Amino acid sequence: MTDIVEMPNQGENYIRKGRNAAAELNYQTAINYFIKSYQNTPSGEALNEIIAYYLFLDNRDDLNTFLIEYDIQLEHFLENKELATFYIVICEMIEDNQSGVLNLYRLKQVVPNEYQLENLINQAIERLESKIALTQRFNKLAKEDKYGAILHQFYIQTPFDQLKYLDIFYGLSGNIVEKLLIPLLESDKIVSFVKTDILHYLIQNPVEKTIDYHWLNEKHELDLNKLQPLADNKMYQDTLKKIYELSEQDNPHLTNELIQQFHTQANSFYPFFDKVIKAPEDWYHAYNSLNGLTDLSDDEIDQNLLSYMKKVLQEYISHVDLNVTHHQQF
Repeated sequence: MTDIVEMPNQGENYIRKGRNAAAELNYQTAINYFIKSYQNTPSGEALNEIIAYYLFLDNRDDLNTFLIEYDIQLEHFLENKELATFYIVICEMIEDNQSGVLNLYRLKQVVPNEYQLENLINQAIERLESKIALTQRFNKLAKEDKYGAILHQFYIQTPFDQLKYLDIFYGLSGNIVEKLLIPLLESDKIVSFVKTDILHYLIQNPVEKTIDYHWLNEKHELDLNKLQPLADNKMYQDTLKKIYELSEQDNPHLTNELIQQFHTQANSFYPFFDKVIKAPEDWYHAYNSLNGLTDLSDDEIDQNLLSYMKKVLQEYISHVDLNVTHHQQF
């Protein structure tokens, strides 16, 4: 009698294809495969992958569309701890603040005790309730045309807290573009990756305006109506693929770390990415040179790129130290 080998079903095949695509950094292709898997065989495994990669790409709109189209409800997130944790993230990132709080309280009542998520849920509720209070305060100041007070509160935050404040700003009533966002873009007090968040908001909410843009101690005229998302930039895409290719060849155990470092720096190079990086392999070699991990000579390293990488590092260090000091004084 021979053993019967159970072959993987079509849903499992799509998950395998999706993971292969993700390993090659083809994230949207991976998501498409995971969705096909979910269509074929709805499973917590496929749902995990879909949500994880949408969140990784910070693609909130498409994630929200998926959840609505496939009628993903709270009970779907109770299948495993990872999905329940994703539900907490979704309540904070995608839903409006009031609905997020209500749904987190619902989760708190039904989540299995063995998941041990009570502290995470309580922390998320606290953050959302603080955000609601801050939004109400800022809306009141905006109605009174006291935008200067809002900007002052923004400037004294650390860069990562400033990103959280921007989420509030985008939902405020009033002329937030002229009164808040343009002044922030023209300021020399805001780090580049925070400004990148604003610029991508303005891609989704176009404005015809040319501004004096401060970027890494340089001043440029920037036409806000001609911006394109960083992810659509051809040199960005080619550089990302080259980093993966070279790292897998030289130091595969460092690939994920290198890609994360590149994403971080790329958000600071934006919107002048092509000014900084001229060839797909340049970032990989410059990063290794900066960290003493290459035998290449200085002549073989793009010194212009190397100088911008140092500027990004210095900008981050100086602004974080300065803002933490101000925040403590406030």
